[in-house]
Amino acid sequence: MPRTPLSIFRAHRPCLVAWAALLAATALLHAAPEAQPETPERALIPVSYVYVRWQGATDFKRISEYFTGREDTGGNLIVRTDPAIRAGLYFRVGMPFGFQLPEHAKAVLEYVCDDAHAVSKHTFDLPAMPGGPFAEILLGVTGKNWPDRKRKLVAWRITLTGENDTVIACRQSFLWSMREPDGKPLAPPAASPPAPATPVSPPQPEKP
Repeated sequence: MPRTPLSIFRAHRPCLVAWAALLAATALLHAAPEAQPETPERALIPVSYVYVRWQGATDFKRISEYFTGREDTGGNLIVRTDPAIRAGLYFRVGMPFGFQLPEHAKAVLEYVCDDAHAVSKHTFDLPAMPGGPFAEILLGVTGKNWPDRKRKLVAWRITLTGENDTVIACRQSFLWSMREPDGKPLAPPAASPPAPATPVSPPQPEKP
């Protein structure tokens, strides 16, 4: 019996249906994604890292300074709460490769120490990055703002802003997110009073 187009279609209908489903799925996968509205969180520039360490005045002394009388920053951007004092606690901020600060940029540093419950806040004006693509931003808490090297840092947050104080980057420590609504760090749990000692009776001598 000769095969008609209808009989051929019926014989291959399962394969044709499978091919149609496959083509439809491929078209969906390659379809352009729907544009998402831009949000401030998505617009933030990721901070590569933040290292916190104490640095003495000699850490910033270079041979060229003896000839020029100017501090050699090594291509980094260094700002301090007290420009006349170099020793202090520094937040070394690393940004993505090739990052450049916008005009009127500022850095807002907030932190809590072990000897104070209140949040300390410093705002630094940031000029243009002087170095190459791997330059760091050093925020130094120096002078009376960090008088004792033994002082302990509990939590911190760094916010970079641009024109009209628009936030362009932000990084914070884990403990900063654990603070109470009033801004104070979480208080450690109160220690339980020691249990009273149980009196121990002396051993009784055995009766003969």
